Amino acid sequence: MFDLMTVSFVDYICTQGDLALINWIKEIPCEPRVEVMLIDDAFVEKKWMECLFQPDAYLGDEVIDCYINLIKAQEHLKCRSGGHVHIENAFQFNFLKRDGDVETKTDELYPSKDMAQISSAERRVLLYLDHDMIKGLQRQIDMVSQRKELKDHRWPDLRVASWPLREIEMEYAKQTDSSSCGLFLLNYIEYWTGDELSDNFTQIYYYYYDIMRASWTP
Repeated sequence: MFDLMTVSFVDYICTQGDLALINWIKEIPCEPRVEVMLIDDAFVEKKWMECLFQPDAYLGDEVIDCYINLIKAQEHLKCRSGGHVHIENAFQFNFLKRDGDVETKTDELYPSKDMAQISSAERRVLLYLDHDMIKGLQRQIDMVSQRKELKDHRWPDLRVASWPLREIEMEYAKQTDSSSCGLFLLNYIEYWTGDELSDNFTQIYYYYYDIMRASWTP
């Protein structure tokens, strides 16, 4: 289905086998703790999947991370325009918010001798940021730039905290459910080539396609 940076979208319709599997998982109790599947090195618990069976339920970070881990497992999806990318999960957003606190010294967060964390920060690719996270990202970029020369990147300006912002006034909420925001993020992570989106998607598409594929792709 995928060819380097070109994604060919094909509508997916659940087979009888898919539906049987979904119904079987629905019957699994949430407690005691039940691990339904293993994605990469992360287990998926049944209680995390409950929101997938309720159209109006909030989509939690645990479910978002499940699909991101599926994307990370596909090596060709790490090849984008400009080079190889590192795809991060929602758990790491907490570190960006933490690093946005200017009262915390970066040396305390990332000691110079701990080069493993420095390397991870250098490769981190994040497509969904709020203001505090932008501050944290800026501090991480500055820290890496001071300790290691950045080469072969396509960004003309790494001062992300000073990028111009355009505020848009909305008279009504554009999102009318509890899942589109997370699914919007997942679509951009999967379909952004580095220059453009390789597929178009709508709010209807969010729920009836992505949420099922995020849950049941083996």
